[in-house]
Amino acid sequence: MMMIRKLAAAALLTLGFAGGIAATQGVASAASFVPAGAYPSYHDCAKAGEAGKPQGRWV
Repeated sequence: MMMIRKLAAAALLTLGFAGGIAATQGVASAASFVPAGAYPSYHDCAKAGEAGKPQGRWV
């Protein structure tokens, strides 16, 4: 019985931790430009996104 309680407590702690991480993450969207380390600045990322519009990459 004690082993089941320990396993249940560990499982709940893990699920709580994973749920906390999931709750704080944003939703990915093509409607907003997010540099995410690929561009040196938000402005450069926005320029790249705008350049893709005439190419049919964005609607």
